[in-house]
Amino acid sequence: MKLARVFVQEYPGRQIGDIHDVIDSENHPGSILSGTIKEVEVAEDFDPETMIAVVDGESVTFQEDAAKVAAKAAAAKQAQIAVKYAEMDKAIFDEMEAVFGTRRSDSANAQYETLKLMKEKPELFSGEGLLADVETNTYALGSALDTDLKVQTFATERIAAIEAYGVFRAKRIKQFADEKAAILAG
Repeated sequence: MKLARVFVQEYPGRQIGDIHDVIDSENHPGSILSGTIKEVEVAEDFDPETMIAVVDGESVTFQEDAAKVAAKAAAAKQAQIAVKYAEMDKAIFDEMEAVFGTRRSDSANAQYETLKLMKEKPELFSGEGLLADVETNTYALGSALDTDLKVQTFATERIAAIEAYGVFRAKRIKQFADEKAAILAG
């Protein structure tokens, strides 16, 4: 059996009819604010988030409040959307880390800009003793990038992987938008 504790007299910050809490009668913590709060037996599935108490003298009854029901439903939808957003965010950052070796967008952007420069002007990089920092179709991790062709080929392959990431990212964002729309429509 559950008990709803309801304010039957005004109390600072509370109004008559406010539901203080719902407790399990078997784990009753003891009476509080005697005369100000009344304990009323309620059903096991009583939801204080959607109900309001109506106090009429010594009598306390409950009725569902449409605004509270709507607010609870909206909060539940927002919680579902937050979960879907977190899933999207994690998927995008996991893929970013796989492609760029970092979860920082500023580092990823800087890397992309550097790779574009490597592709356009390989002569700036070929004499600098650079090594492949990731494996590509052509180069193993640590392979020397000591000619213009090697620099350009490496950069081209890395840019292709980054472009594939860009497509993945756009599709994953669209998937989230579709999931969000479905949640809001449901």
